[in-house]
Formats: sequence, structure tokens, C-alpha cells
Amino acid sequence: MRHLFAPEPTSRLTAATSDGEVTVALAVTLSRRFAELGVRARRGTPEAVTFGALVSSIRGHRRLSRLELARRAGLNPVYVAMLEMGILGPDEIPAVVVGKLAVGLERRLAELPATPYAAGLEPRDEAEQRPGVTRLRLGLDTLVPWVDALLTGSAASVWLPDLAVRAAEATWLVRDGQLTNAPAAGVRLDEYSLRIVGGAAAAGSWSLHAVVLDAAAGGPVAGAGLELQMGSQRRLAETDAVGEAHFADLDAADIEPLRLRAEPRP
Repeated sequence: MRHLFAPEPTSRLTAATSDGEVTVALAVTLSRRFAELGVRARRGTPEAVTFGALVSSIRGHRRLSRLELARRAGLNPVYVAMLEMGILGPDEIPAVVVGKLAVGLERRLAELPATPYAAGLEPRDEAEQRPGVTRLRLGLDTLVPWVDALLTGSAASVWLPDLAVRAAEATWLVRDGQLTNAPAAGVRLDEYSLRIVGGAAAAGSWSLHAVVLDAAAGGPVAGAGLELQMGSQRRLAETDAVGEAHFADLDAADIEPLRLRAEPRP
């Protein structure tokens, strides 16, 4: 996904402390965008324009400034402004942005009457694989229980797609993944599960458990290093004798990007 002359959604505008400063930064960004793209600078489709207006309306109803909404959602306030103005095309609005805005507006995804995408073109889970690292881009369906969990604190689960991670000459598999905020106590990890588990730890702290399999042999990969990047968080783990790895003390809200990186065995 390529963002055309707009800030990355989750990049922070740390210098902005007021809506006035956001307005100045927005003017600079728009000037560059229109100078480079001309008539193509306004790329919002009817769906994206409608979604931007919806976000602006709900924000106004809740009496939130753009800066406050951006803080609550973990998004760049200039990006939020451009989205509300209907300038961004749907390819510039990842599904995780829709989920984060829902959290910031305290609305479940099922309660939003519109999305930035045409019917049938809603983003689905997409795994991007490169040597040693796989990135999972979450789709709207996968984000529904994530938003619900952050808003309600109740137990919610969603199955993740099968993931493959290349490690040197081998390929590791993580299959039948499940993302959940169910309490860790009593949770049984089956051989092919990837789970993010919360509720038993301190509020806002999640854990991730994974079983890594060798794609060729079909069995668990023991003694292998695996790195998780979840948002700004990085955790390292080594698989045990049955191929299970564990990552602790994760902030559930800081989910993008989500990457797994292999650390091959010597």
C-alpha cells in the first residue's frame, strides 16, 4: 500500500500541541500534495468522502478536536484531517485506520454505517512475506473483535490467517491463528495455534503464544528464535521442545505493524 503525499497514519506529529499547529502542518502537507499531484491530489472516492464526513460528524457530536481524536486513536492528526476532508483515496486508508478511528470514537465497527471502501472491496487479511520476516496486515473482519475488546474489555476472539516465515533454507508455519483477549488461565494451546491472550495480566497487557512448525517436515521447530514486532513493541522468544514461543507484556492497542521475524538456529 502506497501513501501519496500524506503522512503515515500512525506516525506521530509530536510538535503539534494545539489544533492551530495541526492546521499549519495540514496546510504545508496539502500544498506539497497539490503541487506534486495537481488534479489527482484529491483522490477520495464517494465511499471515502462519505466515511470522512461520518468521522467528522461523530467527532463533532462527541465534542472532540481532531488532535484529541488522533491521540485517542494513535493516529497522525494531519492524516485524520485529510481523511475527514475526503482527500485520501481508499488505498491510502488501511483497515487498521478504520479500526483505530472506531476505538477513538468509541464506536464498534459494526456500528459504523459506512467504510472508505466500495462494497466487495473491503481489505482482507494480507500476509507480506520476505526472507526472514512476515508482516500481517489486518482486514476489517479481523479487526472487529479487536475493536470490541478494546472498547468493552469483554472476551473476544478472531482467527488469524495461516502465516509462513522464511528462516534461512527452511520455512516455518504458524497455522489456525487466534487473536483473543480471553484470560490466559485455562486456555489450552493446540499444536497449530497462535494466540494473543489478555485479561490475566495487568490491564492493557497482552501475551502472545505461538507454535512454530517446519513446513517441510511438519513437526514443531524447537530451540528457534522468533522476534515479534507489534507496533512499537519488540519481543524475543525461543521455541521450547514442542515448538512453542511466548511473548509477554504487550499493549493490545499498539498493534500496527504486526511482524514475525525468524532468527535461524546456528
